[in-house]
Amino acid sequence: MKKIFFAIIIAAAMMAGAAEKLVASWDFEKGLDSGDIKMSKRGSAALVDEEGHGKVLKPAATYDGKPAGLILRGNAKPETLPEAFVWAMDIKYQAPETLPKNGLNTYLLDCKYSAKNGLSWLMTTDKAGNPQLRAVLGTSEGGVSIIAKAPALKDGQWHSIKLVCQAPKMEMFVDGKTAGMSLLKGKPMPPAHRLTIGDRVGSSYGPFRGLIDNVTLSAIVPDEAEEAK
Repeated sequence: MKKIFFAIIIAAAMMAGAAEKLVASWDFEKGLDSGDIKMSKRGSAALVDEEGHGKVLKPAATYDGKPAGLILRGNAKPETLPEAFVWAMDIKYQAPETLPKNGLNTYLLDCKYSAKNGLSWLMTTDKAGNPQLRAVLGTSEGGVSIIAKAPALKDGQWHSIKLVCQAPKMEMFVDGKTAGMSLLKGKPMPPAHRLTIGDRVGSSYGPFRGLIDNVTLSAIVPDEAEEAK
């Protein structure tokens, strides 16, 4: 408990001298590209109209074990996983009429797949259908993961979620409130695979059941104003 307490104090002090620099963003009204980070649709993925949001991503229309969601064109890009980062998005979970026996295992984004390096961010459920958010991050000292209960997602409405990684911790938020935290070991390692949004990179695909909007990636960098003091 003491280690966690002091980690929070240290993290707060570090964030005070840090700023977020936008790396990429997708609101889907302007398509699938964000600067040099260009995405393509896979399988039954589509941009659909949603009241109050305009165009949003529906990662899959069918759930047949085939690849879905969006995938980065070209090769893996290290800038999709800075050493300190904030990934954020709005999601609307649409529960299936029939839940799989062992619950759902779906991907919000992935650049890890089965490699040691990279990040997987998932929305899963238990056998009873209770939603959880899970993040698995490869680091220079092995890896770190968070599993956080997210009962709010069950209402079928839009919710804002965020994953913040800055030494000495990684933290998950739902609608601005902390949902889970884990202490970091080592530094995030550059992804070995191309970024996907709304599904897994490779086999054992698990497209997110619902809609995704307002996806952003920011790097946490030293605050220039603070450094100039």
